[in-house]
Amino acid sequence: MIPPFPLRADIARKAFLGLVACDLALIAAHLANVAFAILKETSMIAMLDIGLDDGLAEQFNKAKWLVAALLLTLAATFSRQRILAALALGFLVAFLDDAFRLHETAGEALVVALDLKPVFLLRAQDIGELASWGALGAIVFGPLTWAFLTAPRDERPIGYHLLAVIAALAFFGIAVDMIHVALPQLFSGPAAWVTNILLGTLEDSGEMLFGSLAVAYTGAAAFGLYRRRRVV
Repeated sequence: MIPPFPLRADIARKAFLGLVACDLALIAAHLANVAFAILKETSMIAMLDIGLDDGLAEQFNKAKWLVAALLLTLAATFSRQRILAALALGFLVAFLDDAFRLHETAGEALVVALDLKPVFLLRAQDIGELASWGALGAIVFGPLTWAFLTAPRDERPIGYHLLAVIAALAFFGIAVDMIHVALPQLFSGPAAWVTNILLGTLEDSGEMLFGSLAVAYTGAAAFGLYRRRRVV
């Protein structure tokens, strides 16, 4: 009997552990980079800074979004499940956003076009970026809502699980990012600097780890659906 929820848990576990090992190595290198910069009173090595767009960690994240999008596209092709196709669109948008700095660029344009002003502890640029994130989310929300409303019940579990992962990614990438901008302003001196480092590391580490979970999960789902197709 073929289960309605085809997930190869063994593959997911091994892939996740391998990806997390890479994530932890990058996080450790980042922390060592910070410590070295403090002790030597010098600038950090850009490649090892997990918060920089051109750093190794950010490039690794971009690869995760693209791989997750490709795996979900394959899984949707094998299974004809529209939920997986809609989720593939979500990860593709995430990849394009990171690769081409879409929300940053659009945020800058909105600041100028709408003459946005700072709100509380958030800069005008942050307000523009939040609006841009909302627009990017709307691109995915419509197809995803339609897919869930029209899909058979037994196709929804994979979607629910991946939505939880996406929600975690949004929490770290958006909510923690805004806290990272605002909270250090409440402090001064070393306290502000330490708060900035800790929140930046939390934000980027959370994205890395949940990104790895997304890739492992989508890979296991794609393999399980392909295997079920062959058996059928």
